[in-house]
Amino acid sequence: MRIARLVVVGLLTLTAFVAFAQDCPLEGSGTRNDPKQNVLKNRVTAPSSFEEMTVTEFKKEFKPDLGLPRRRESFTDEQIDLVSPDEKRGVVLTGYILRAVKQKKENTNCGSLTRTDVHIWVYSGTRVDKEQRTGLRGKSVVVEATPSWIDRHPNWTASRLEEIANDRVKVRISGWVMYDPEHPNFMGKTRGTLWEIHPVTRIQYWIGTGWKDLD
Repeated sequence: MRIARLVVVGLLTLTAFVAFAQDCPLEGSGTRNDPKQNVLKNRVTAPSSFEEMTVTEFKKEFKPDLGLPRRRESFTDEQIDLVSPDEKRGVVLTGYILRAVKQKKENTNCGSLTRTDVHIWVYSGTRVDKEQRTGLRGKSVVVEATPSWIDRHPNWTASRLEEIANDRVKVRISGWVMYDPEHPNFMGKTRGTLWEIHPVTRIQYWIGTGWKDLD
């Protein structure tokens, strides 16, 4: 009986997701939409392979600010060629969560108030004090959990990720490398690079004897 209920719930969840996906294309929607950027943000498959990196290694591997236009639709062919090879790469980023915040509505998600990203800051170190962790975001790598991946991992909530941050537990965040040109004004303030892990496809945390998946 319990199994039957779980199957029904699963089918209803899948139906709701499919319905939304049909209403909201990978390109997103809205007056200030950037479709080419959103297609990358909304990828629904995981990379076929991953490279392990620390936060420090990630920031060395990818030049933090390439000085490109803030909207990908304004990129020249040469600029697209500059970023595209790296955006085919998968990375496992090891570090500590500083903060995690549920985002507000965005064109990426067709303006939905409920289906929003969770914005996560990952750094090579951590602090006991929450305000100190917040202050370290200017040195961090931003990683984003998107609605289609959160559907598969219901514990990827901002509150659960904040608990992991508060516990100062080491994490491994896997996903696609993506350059986000929109926020150069936040460099050194709330991000240490314009390169992100976006979308996140797997989250693991250390339990003392090994890595555990956050499902």
